[in-house]
Amino acid sequence: MKETLFNRIHNSLLPYPGRGNQTARTVVSCVLVVLISLTLQVPYIPLCIIVVFFLTQTNVVITKIIGILFVIAGTAAILISLLIIMVTWHSPFLRILFSSLVFLVSLFLMRTTKVGILFFIISIVVIYAQSLVDVAPNAELLTREILWVWVAVIYTIVVTLIVNTLLLPVEPEKQLRDFLLYQLNIVNRCLNPSVNSTPDDHNMIKAGMDLQAMYKYLKFSIMRHKGDDFDKQYYVNKITIISELRSLSANLPSEFDNAKDKNFAMALSDILDVLETSLDDKTPLEQHIINLELTDNAILNKIYFTLKNYIEDANNYHSEDEIESILQKVNPPKESFLVDDAFTNSKYIVFALKTLLSVLLSYFIYTLTDWNGISTFMLSCLIIAQPGLGNVQRKIILRLSGALIGGALALFSIMFITNQLDSIFGLLILIIPVFFLAAWVATGQENISYAGIQIAYTFSLALLETSGPVYELVDVRDRIIGIILGIILGSIIQSFIAPEREGSIIMSKLASIIDLIRKEWNPTATKPPSITREDIAIKLFECNDLISLVTIEPTWMDNESSHDKFNQHAQEIFFSLKNIIYSYDKLLLQFDNIKNNLASEDKKNVIDMINKYKNNLLLISLRLQGARTSPPHYPDIKNLPDNQLKLSMVKVEQDMQAFFNIG
Repeated sequence: MKETLFNRIHNSLLPYPGRGNQTARTVVSCVLVVLISLTLQVPYIPLCIIVVFFLTQTNVVITKIIGILFVIAGTAAILISLLIIMVTWHSPFLRILFSSLVFLVSLFLMRTTKVGILFFIISIVVIYAQSLVDVAPNAELLTREILWVWVAVIYTIVVTLIVNTLLLPVEPEKQLRDFLLYQLNIVNRCLNPSVNSTPDDHNMIKAGMDLQAMYKYLKFSIMRHKGDDFDKQYYVNKITIISELRSLSANLPSEFDNAKDKNFAMALSDILDVLETSLDDKTPLEQHIINLELTDNAILNKIYFTLKNYIEDANNYHSEDEIESILQKVNPPKESFLVDDAFTNSKYIVFALKTLLSVLLSYFIYTLTDWNGISTFMLSCLIIAQPGLGNVQRKIILRLSGALIGGALALFSIMFITNQLDSIFGLLILIIPVFFLAAWVATGQENISYAGIQIAYTFSLALLETSGPVYELVDVRDRIIGIILGIILGSIIQSFIAPEREGSIIMSKLASIIDLIRKEWNPTATKPPSITREDIAIKLFECNDLISLVTIEPTWMDNESSHDKFNQHAQEIFFSLKNIIYSYDKLLLQFDNIKNNLASEDKKNVIDMINKYKNNLLLISLRLQGARTSPPHYPDIKNLPDNQLKLSMVKVEQDMQAFFNIG
C-alpha cells in the first residue's frame, strides 16, 4: 500500500534511540551560543545557529570530523575572500570575476571529491562576502565584518564540541550496542506469537536501512578506538548473527498459521532473549540450545540453524580474513581524491556552471534593485543546487517549508511576545521551544531533516540578528522573499539547463542486483555466498530511495503524464523484483531444508528446476537493460516430492510472470 504524505511525515517525526539525546545536545549548544554572543556582542548569531545544527551529529566521532572540516574550510574561505577583496577592492569587475572563478572551482570540487562539504562551505562564504562588500562603507569595516564571520564560526565550533564531548557525549560503541539490541527486539517481535509486530518489522526495505546504519555505527566505533583496544571480533560476531536474523525475520509472516510454527517460533524467541541479555551485559553467551523438531517453514528452520551454529561454537571466532571481509563493508578500499570520471564526465562542470549562472543572476538582481533585505536570494540559489532533479526538488520543498514555519513563528513572536520581554531569561523561554522543534525535525530522516535547519535559521534571522529586541516585520518579509526568489530562479535554471534526471540509472541498478543474485545464490553452493541476504536488503533500500527521488522530480517543463507513467512503471518493476527476490530466496531456503532427505535423482531434478528459474533471472536482467529476450520457461513441478517446495516454486513462477506481464 502506498504511503501517504501524512504517514511519511508522522513516521519521520517518531522517536528512535538517540534522537532525544541529539536534540538535547543541539538545543544546549544553541542556547550557550546565544548567551555568549549576546553577552560578548559577537555578531552573526544566525550563522552560529546553522553551524551548531550542522556540527551536532549522532555521535562524537562524526561531530569531531565535521568540526575539523569546518575549521579548515572556514579559515580557507575567509583567507580567500580577504585576498580577493584586497586585490580587487577598486575594481568591482575583477572582484566578481575572481569570486566567480573561486566559486566555480569550489562547486566542481564539491561534486568530484570525497570532502565536498569543505568546498561547499568555501563557496557559501565567498558568495556571502559579496553581499557584505556592497553594504560596507570602506575596506577596513569590510575586513572587520569578514573576520567577525571567522570568529563567530570558530567559537561556535568550540562550544559545540565541548557540549558534545564533555556535557552530553554519545560514544559510537554504546550506539552500536543499543542499535544491535534494537534490531534483536525487532526480530523478537517477528518471532514471538504473543507480541504484535508492525508492517515495518517485516519490510525488507526498512531492514536494509537498519542494516546500513548498523555497519555505519561499527565504522564510527572503529574510528573512535583507532590505536586503542576495540574488540572487533566481539562486534563482528554479533553483527554477523544479528544482520542474518534481521534479514530472515523480515520475510516471516505477520501471523503463523499453525500451532507447530507458533511453538517453534516461541522457542526461538526464548533463545533470542538470552542472546539479548548477553549483548546488553556484554557477557559470554551461556546457553545450550535444545534440539527442536523442524517445521515446514524454511525461514524458521534457517533461523534455528543460524542460532544453533552460533551457540554451539563456543568462541564464535571469525578468522582474520573473514573479519577483514566484513570490515570491507565499513572501510572500503582507499580511493583517489577525485572521482574517476571527474574530467571525463561533463555533468560536474555543467552543474558548477549552472549554479554559478543562477547565483550571478541573483546577485545582479539583488544589486540593481538595491534591496539589501533579500540577501538570502543568492544563498538559496546555491543551497538548492543538488545533484539530480529529485534532490533539487526535495531541497526546494524543505527549504521553503522550513522558511515558512520559521518565519511564521518569528512573526508571531515579534507581534505578540517580544514586546513583553525585558530580560535574557524571557528570550530563552521564547527560543528554546523553537530550537527544540527545529532540532527534533533536523535529527529525522533525510526527507525532512533540512527543514529543521531552515526553521532555526529563518527564526534566528528575524529575532537574533541584532543584539536588541526586534519590532519590525519588514526583515522577516524580506528574508522569506529572498528565499522564494532564490528557489524560483535556481529551480528554473537547474530544471531547464541540462537537467540531471536519475530515472535512467534505476533500471541498471535493479539489473545489477538481479545479476548478483543469479551469480551468487546457487542451489549447488557448498559455501556461503559472497553477496549475502543483508547486502541485497541494503541495495534494495538504496534503489527505493533513488525511486523516491525520481518520483518528486519536477514535471512542469516536460509532459507530466509521461513522467507519471514512468514513475508508476518504475514502482511496479521495483515491487515485482522485490517479490521475486523474496520468493527465490525462500525457494533456496526450502531446498536447503529438504535436500539431505531427497534421493540423488530427485535432488538432481530439483536443482535443474531451480536453474530454470535462474535462467529466467538472466532474462529479467536483460529486459531491465532494454534488451529483447525470448519468453521465460518454467519447470514442470507436478511430480515434486515435497509439497512446501512445490508451493515455493509456484510463488516464484507467479512473481516472475507478474514481472514479464508488466511489459
